[in-house]
Amino acid sequence: MTLHLYRICGVVVASEIELAGSLPFEGANQSHDVIMRWGEVPQTLLNATASRPGWDAHGDHFLVRAPGIGRFLLKRGQEVVFELEPGVPEQAGAAYLQGTVMGALLHQRGGIVLHASGIEADGGAILFAGASGEGKSTLVAALSTRGYPVVCDDVSHVTFDQEGRPLVSSDARRLKLTDESIHATGLETGRREAVLANTDKTYVRPAKHWTGSDLPLRSIYLLRLAAVNDAVVAPLPSALALNALRGNAHRPKIVLHTGQLPRYFEASVKILEYAPVYVVDRGRDLSKLASTIDILEAHWRTRPWTARKRN
Repeated sequence: MTLHLYRICGVVVASEIELAGSLPFEGANQSHDVIMRWGEVPQTLLNATASRPGWDAHGDHFLVRAPGIGRFLLKRGQEVVFELEPGVPEQAGAAYLQGTVMGALLHQRGGIVLHASGIEADGGAILFAGASGEGKSTLVAALSTRGYPVVCDDVSHVTFDQEGRPLVSSDARRLKLTDESIHATGLETGRREAVLANTDKTYVRPAKHWTGSDLPLRSIYLLRLAAVNDAVVAPLPSALALNALRGNAHRPKIVLHTGQLPRYFEASVKILEYAPVYVVDRGRDLSKLASTIDILEAHWRTRPWTARKRN
């Protein structure tokens, strides 16, 4: 069977099914880090050391159960075996592989995975974290039309260089936007197929996409919907920022129930040495996107972006 190559969160993935939400990988190096393939997948993991309604964990194996979709077995952070339920289209399985499964795989590979989207600015990465529905994807989509390449969406993979500086892995996935967000950002020409048959989200290619190397993390903005006319940016004190980083891990219950909290605490401390965290309170009105970006750009002009550790 033909293998389709993609670069997702800095990891080269070879998949036996097409992943419509990702751009094909065309790098000179055609080897892969992870393979995703069809196969038989058990309902549960025997002797699971951690188990929740949607997953089991045991050693270097992790089983994801998606009711109505199928099951996905992750092995050693290098292989994903998937079995879809009868009649489920590949499109639905692909959506899970690129989202929930990829996030769990990055956890398994020892990465720090945040529920955040990001853009490149002045040679570094700026991340926007927050709960589902806070507008992370819509904001980075709008920023891409201002010339800021999208680095990652929804799943952000953070690693550290030899000096302990946090880096954000570049991604090559399309954004997932509602019709309202596509209209508000003017990305109609980037529209592709629907994410799932029964959802209102569509895969969209941003105006600019970052395809270069991993980027130093400059700052993190925590998005919150609030009753305000114009966006308000405020620094988050260190103790609250530490809790916010851990709370915005991708699938935090996986972190909690698989014993990864100490690792995430240590990583969060390192991140805060280099990248401050801010809160952005803003309203729901998408017509305010342009003014929100103006406010963010004004804030960035007050920040001396540098790869040095902050004093």
